Amino acid sequence: MPSKTEPILHQAAIAELIQRWAFCRDNARWAALNDCFTPAGDIAVSWFRGRHVDFVEASRRLQGRSFNRHRMLGTLCEVEGERAWAESAVMMIGFGSLDGTPVRWECHFRFIDLLAQEEGAWRLARRTAVYDMDSLVADAEGATLALDAKRLSRLPRPYRYLGYRLLQAGHEVPLDLPTADSEAERELREQARAWLHRP
Repeated sequence: MPSKTEPILHQAAIAELIQRWAFCRDNARWAALNDCFTPAGDIAVSWFRGRHVDFVEASRRLQGRSFNRHRMLGTLCEVEGERAWAESAVMMIGFGSLDGTPVRWECHFRFIDLLAQEEGAWRLARRTAVYDMDSLVADAEGATLALDAKRLSRLPRPYRYLGYRLLQAGHEVPLDLPTADSEAERELREQARAWLHRP
């Protein structure tokens, strides 16, 4: 019979894993970052959708182009045997240059994660970002932002400025990313509940 402390230990291990992912991502610890996911794990964020191992390589190539930090603000999870799902609040902060103007940004979103326990260790099997809101400001005294209003207006409000920066950097940005209270978010939650009971 499982002890009363076992669920708490699993939850603590999952929360630590999620913090470790952010630390490794922000500090270029690529091997350790890759180890946070199962070998076949995948990730879907604003600028990338695919295998996590490919995400790690893409992140490595982009390292140094701007400064980003992922602040993990708390995690709730549900564990069922060797499967779990978790939702984490994230604040991404950073600074860089946009069309020659120094800028800084803040983006609030959540990760909805599916997890599996393999050989006693929890790892991420799928991660999807759900976007809530973001902001962008000039980061030099007297500087002003001159944004393309038409391009900006095409982007959904929850990730409008993040999407704009990515477009200006040459990335493709989907217009149907999961956002707060969207049908896509509801589907992710249904998939997470189903994941717990998959054979």
